[in-house]
Amino acid sequence: SFMLALRQFFRQHCQQIDVVHVHEAHWIAGAVVWACQGLGLPVVCKEADYPAVARLSYDAPLRRVLHKCRQQADFIAMTDAIADSLRKSGIAADRIARIPNGVERPEAASPVSGSHDVVYVGNFLQGARRKAFDILFAAWAQMQQHDQGRTRLVVLGAGDSTPWQQYLQEQGCQAAVHFAGAVPDVSEYLRQARLFVLPSRVEGLSNALLEAMSWGLPVLVSDIPANLAVVRHQENGWVVPVNDSQALAAAMLRLLADEPLSLQLGRAARQTIEDHYTIQQVAGQLDALYRRLKVN
Repeated sequence: SFMLALRQFFRQHCQQIDVVHVHEAHWIAGAVVWACQGLGLPVVCKEADYPAVARLSYDAPLRRVLHKCRQQADFIAMTDAIADSLRKSGIAADRIARIPNGVERPEAASPVSGSHDVVYVGNFLQGARRKAFDILFAAWAQMQQHDQGRTRLVVLGAGDSTPWQQYLQEQGCQAAVHFAGAVPDVSEYLRQARLFVLPSRVEGLSNALLEAMSWGLPVLVSDIPANLAVVRHQENGWVVPVNDSQALAAAMLRLLADEPLSLQLGRAARQTIEDHYTIQQVAGQLDALYRRLKVN
């Protein structure tokens, strides 16, 4: 019923529409392409996952039809790795535009020095398989054997954190972790932070990472393709192997102990955002893409 209503909507309003932008590459992308068939409306789909164009789940209606339809769309890839994955899935290179996420750049950077907060941003609803909460908290427990509670881990994000709070209590370091839950604006936490950490196993291109870099924070990330698209080890951030809690703990201790290094990395991170990831730059790239698709 949704797909039929969608098709009727586009038929009624196609004269007022230039481009249809779908914000994810799952079944909804195929449904939109199907609904726009025969109307001459270009459909562009933003692929935020890696590997790209994941198999449609069995509960998706008409999943074989929708999969074929979504492959007819143009695509926005946020990273080179996603673009390569799209090509391998059968999407022609000339239908893939490389456009990242964009963020606002604060007027003033975080001072970094003087703070004792390590900030993590992640939704617990996405699970440890993607976000690697197990690695984060295991590393924090290991680090606390040396840090002795001088530093606080601030965890921002929706979802049930109770199992992880119980784990930290068992490790004897729950007092050094603050679960803030979902917050409407992470800026105040980033402004007051000393370090940002993101040990994810799976990302598309993390807005939280880009926002932390825009504040001039030193960032510590896992070596997955999405993070490596932005962070260069020892140049504008620090990279550790994914799934390695010991390396993550050691890197946190290193960056917390070496303030000049942290400030240097933070300044380079902020410059990276200014050069490539401001919302104005990304909006300009989207505008150019929309105009090209409309003409074609």
